[in-house]
Amino acid sequence: MEWSKVKNIILVILAVTNVVLLSFVIHREIRDRSQQQQARADAILFLAGNGVSVDDSVIPQSIDLPMGQANRDLDEEWRLAAALLGEDVIVQSRGGEVYRYYSDVGWVQFHSDGAFQGEFAEGSFLLGDKDMAEHAAACLTRLGFTGQVMDSLSQGNDRGTVTLRQLWGTSPVFNLQATVEYEAGSLVRIAAGRRLFGQPVELSGSQQISVATALVRFMTGLDQMGDVCSRIDSIIPGYVSVASLTGTMTLTPVWYINTDTGGYQLDVTSGVLSRG
Repeated sequence: MEWSKVKNIILVILAVTNVVLLSFVIHREIRDRSQQQQARADAILFLAGNGVSVDDSVIPQSIDLPMGQANRDLDEEWRLAAALLGEDVIVQSRGGEVYRYYSDVGWVQFHSDGAFQGEFAEGSFLLGDKDMAEHAAACLTRLGFTGQVMDSLSQGNDRGTVTLRQLWGTSPVFNLQATVEYEAGSLVRIAAGRRLFGQPVELSGSQQISVATALVRFMTGLDQMGDVCSRIDSIIPGYVSVASLTGTMTLTPVWYINTDTGGYQLDVTSGVLSRG
């Protein structure tokens, strides 16, 4: 048999094999998705059977947030301080891995657990034509804090406070927040701040529970704590952060579950529920 005919036969065999393999993969994916949807529906019925109602649209279709980790970077802290205060910043070690950066504009201080604060000379950061929430978000962005506004309280005469929660990408980090204070139309203080330091990276190999398992764990967690609720109003996927004394911060994916009786955090890697 000529080689060209043999080659064509081999190519046909390979093409048929690829089609069979592809159809097998597609069939398995459809089957798995169908099983997941059925398990999700069964979990919703399980909640209803235990007196907890929830609209299907409230529940995420999947859990796909990875674990994350960040390491403190002192060079980055200097660059961030300089971006806010100017290139003439001076750094001062205050002990216990606390560093304060200051200039004529004011100062910012960073801690090893992600805490930070600052005070600024009146008139250094004027509101101009921006509202307080917009201005606060822009100022914190200079410090590497990309956040969503949680609360904005005006007290008149261009005085007030804005509280923002930090994001990693588009996901909220629920326990990282900062409050910015204004007087006479000028930013004067960053108080009660905690931030994500360094550049977070995804941790490979982290496993999350399924949506169905998460709903069941929520119900069993409520029972174990002796809490009750009759309705789930919202489920927000995001993170909580834990910082070590060595300057490493771990980001754990969670669901923040808001119910008619209060908020809860469900660790979607371990299934542990805690009051939020």
